[in-house]
Amino acid sequence: MKRAKEKVRRLSKEEVFGIILNLNRVAILDLLYEQKGISWSMFRRKLGISKGQLNYHLKKLVETGLVVKKTPKANRPIYELTPAGIAVTKLSKRIRQAIREAIMLTESGR
Repeated sequence: MKRAKEKVRRLSKEEVFGIILNLNRVAILDLLYEQKGISWSMFRRKLGISKGQLNYHLKKLVETGLVVKKTPKANRPIYELTPAGIAVTKLSKRIRQAIREAIMLTESGR
């Protein structure tokens, strides 16, 4: 398998929060967290977003170093989370859980 060069760069807090506030990017990260090695067409089937949106968001996630694009021999490219991508996805999941808990507490306090 041809190994894509993984970009390693330090993301600012603003970049991380910008990523986890974007529902399409969160959906991509979550899907990659659940299933290693996803093709572009699998993303389209699972997420149901337009081709343009998918291309845009995957490109941004690869540029930030959270996702890597790999091309197996004679196959179509697949995408995987990098260690930084795993960390950001876990952070996103914890934040979403904390928000759900806060909403439940405020609703039960009425």
